[in-house]
Amino acid sequence: MPRRTGVHALVVNPRRLLLAAPLVFSLGCAPSAHAPEVPAPASEPRAVVRLRVDLDRAQDCEEAFDLALYRNRAVELVAWEPGPGHCTERTLTVRYLAGRASREDVLRAAAAAGAKVTPLPELPETGDRR
Repeated sequence: MPRRTGVHALVVNPRRLLLAAPLVFSLGCAPSAHAPEVPAPASEPRAVVRLRVDLDRAQDCEEAFDLALYRNRAVELVAWEPGPGHCTERTLTVRYLAGRASREDVLRAAAAAGAKVTPLPELPETGDRR
């Protein structure tokens, strides 16, 4: 008596394979809807805004806030300062491309992402802010 394994041979109809192949390849080779991101040149002016925020309480409150700000392609960096709370009374610095967004644009985006946003005075210049 032949030994049975539970594996069955898969029978593929060659006609179906030939009909499906062009569809699969055309979908895989479709051009991307987004242009590739090109880094901003070092000569492009940047600006910095410091904020104190109270975020909506959640396990990923910082990450959700970061992602909301990074939707604006002018935002280059979101840097969190160490603080006692996880989602409340947090201080951060946002570096953005000044030619592509204004301070008000960044404040508006931060206010939309956080429960309470307070702009802070800028720190004195300490070197290259690129």
